[in-house]
Amino acid sequence: MSMENVLLSFQGRAGASVDDVADAEKALGITLPMDYKQFMMSMDGGDGFIGEGSYLTLWSVRELAEFNADYETALYCPGVVLIGSSGGGEAFGIDRIDGEMKIIRVPFVGMSRSLIEVESTSFEGFLMSIGESSDYETNERGGEELRGKELFQIHPAILGGSPHDPSNVVVLTKEQHVQAVRYWNREIKLLREQETQT
Repeated sequence: MSMENVLLSFQGRAGASVDDVADAEKALGITLPMDYKQFMMSMDGGDGFIGEGSYLTLWSVRELAEFNADYETALYCPGVVLIGSSGGGEAFGIDRIDGEMKIIRVPFVGMSRSLIEVESTSFEGFLMSIGESSDYETNERGGEELRGKELFQIHPAILGGSPHDPSNVVVLTKEQHVQAVRYWNREIKLLREQETQT
């Protein structure tokens, strides 16, 4: 599958400027991977289906610092910079592992370095990988009405909720999603701390 076909249904924004990318790197305190920067300068994020049906939301470079602060990424996954989501429970990000920048995925709820899974050693490889896979909890309902929103489990699977029960899933705006993720991650952090004390 070619990159053009992978991105056929993805609705991207106008590319970021060199200054936008530089400002993002300064705010985040990291140097972003070159292929990611090149992609963002051609298409500054967006959302839609990728390849065979995986859904992807990519935040613009101007949103990176704000959204990572909102989701408290540094508290739960130090060193990770989140760059977007599956639209349904998983965040995608950039992490330095063994001295090399890699594209990773991690659940929003229960976010922890122990739950990080490496997707690819390159951004293009990441796009191709999710374009060829259906191994994601994606925003399967799709459609314009869900653009810019997230599917969210009312009772998170990590705490025993059903990931397959439609009545356990709601559609949240970005602001609602941030609040829900922050609430559950704080609750899970307390539970984990209690478990280590017993």
